[in-house]
Amino acid sequence: MLVIDGSYGEGGGQILRTALPLSIITNIPVKIYNIRARRPEPGLKRQHLVVVRLLKKLADAEVEGAYLGSTELVFRPRRLVYKELELDVGSAGSLPLIIQALAPLVTVLERPVTVKLTGGTDVPHSPSFDYMRYIFCKAVGVLGARLELLLEKRGFYPRGGGKVTVKLYPSTLQPAEFLGKEQPKKFWLWAAASEELKKRNVLGRIASSAKKLLGEVNSQLEYCKTLSVGVVATLGCWTEGRVLGADMLGEKGLPSEELGRQLAEKLLKEIQSGASVDKHLADMLVPFGFLAGRLVFRTSELTQHLLTNIWVCRQFIKREVRIDETTKKVEIL
Repeated sequence: MLVIDGSYGEGGGQILRTALPLSIITNIPVKIYNIRARRPEPGLKRQHLVVVRLLKKLADAEVEGAYLGSTELVFRPRRLVYKELELDVGSAGSLPLIIQALAPLVTVLERPVTVKLTGGTDVPHSPSFDYMRYIFCKAVGVLGARLELLLEKRGFYPRGGGKVTVKLYPSTLQPAEFLGKEQPKKFWLWAAASEELKKRNVLGRIASSAKKLLGEVNSQLEYCKTLSVGVVATLGCWTEGRVLGADMLGEKGLPSEELGRQLAEKLLKEIQSGASVDKHLADMLVPFGFLAGRLVFRTSELTQHLLTNIWVCRQFIKREVRIDETTKKVEIL
């Protein structure tokens, strides 16, 4: 059994979301201790238990320590279960973070699996659903991962109620390099807001503001019925060997024009850094790099999330990892 210190590095729920799917893929039982030990409220929270419960079902796993506040978890995968699964994460628990935990499993599937999730599609401290659907899926697709994310209903914080279908397809990964330097000339904006905000034209104002900084932007704007009022906007661009994205949630007191400007500036900062993948995408790609056997990319920042994910993956799969702190180039070999 592999034993992992859950307080290492970033020391949050990400260690769990990376370690459990890798346990299933490598068929190595894992014990994680000191879970979120340095957080104000240590141990497993509801959103972490949801991931454990879902992966337990998918892998017919034996699990010990899966309760609120638990700082130690044992996970023993047995066999993959091929049936449609449904899970309500409650209120606005992040669905994109659950998708992160599910996605690597495409590498061991023998036939497709469908998972239906209810919760928060666009919530704080999480990528937006559109970031996962358009940026993350595009990047892991380069490595050969096949998954489909279907949106039925948006769910904003605090009430959530969003509905998403995740379709995972058997995939064979291939090595990949993200080292493109070509300047993007086209940008995509995906923005959504609750119907109540339509009369204030919040999405049009976000789009206009982003266009002032970026130039040509292809916009997909959508007003929708939601349980809680919210706004989310995601920008993306890609060229050969380069995939970059940025997202933002609306908040009280933040004008739509300012949201559009800040979002465009976030993406421009990634572009101007010379990154080939943005700093959030970088840590999400790491497990796929370890499973593919080779992944090379440049990013804008060597975040704790990135370094922690590399460390967790190395516990399961022995690979050489080279990191250039000057150029922010990462090689998984």
